[in-house]
Amino acid sequence: MTPAEELLKTLTPKRLQEFGAIAVLAGSIEFWLERVIWSLTGEDVEAKKPSTDTLPVSILIDRLLTASIKIADNDLKAAINLWSQIAKPAFRCRNSILHGLGVMYGEVNAAFMTNTKWEGELRKRGSSSFHVNERTTTLLSAIFQMLLDAIIAIRLVLAKEKNANQFFTRDYVAIMQERRSEANEIVDLATAVNHEKY
Repeated sequence: MTPAEELLKTLTPKRLQEFGAIAVLAGSIEFWLERVIWSLTGEDVEAKKPSTDTLPVSILIDRLLTASIKIADNDLKAAINLWSQIAKPAFRCRNSILHGLGVMYGEVNAAFMTNTKWEGELRKRGSSSFHVNERTTTLLSAIFQMLLDAIIAIRLVLAKEKNANQFFTRDYVAIMQERRSEANEIVDLATAVNHEKY
């Protein structure tokens, strides 16, 4: 069996489907994230190259946080801050999946490692990994679903759409807080093994 066949054997159809969902959701999130930034900064992008064009998502998230400082609505500001705390580790996981080296270990587990230094080379960014098991891929897919729903809701609130503020209820904020915990838990499971939850 070739290395590719070994890795794909570990990645069950359900996991591959979840990876596809994560990739699709992440692209949509980046689309809406840009528009939220434009709304907050008042940037006119018609017939112009936006300031957000080609920026990595980590920088877009930082720009969102910077732009949100001026928001008078404290609930919306808090929702954006919470969203960003979830998005950063979630996109690190996504980046590991899409840009990392897939390595199988055991019969049903794999890891996607980015910025490895196996040859002693220097890297601009620190190394990270996303460890794949039945739980982590399902959690990450759910996190990305919530991130997309929430960034669209933020955009609707900024556009002053009727009833848009009702999206960020106390119950929904509790769900976001739970997703934040999950995102931080799975962002680097190798580190998390030594965390109190394990």
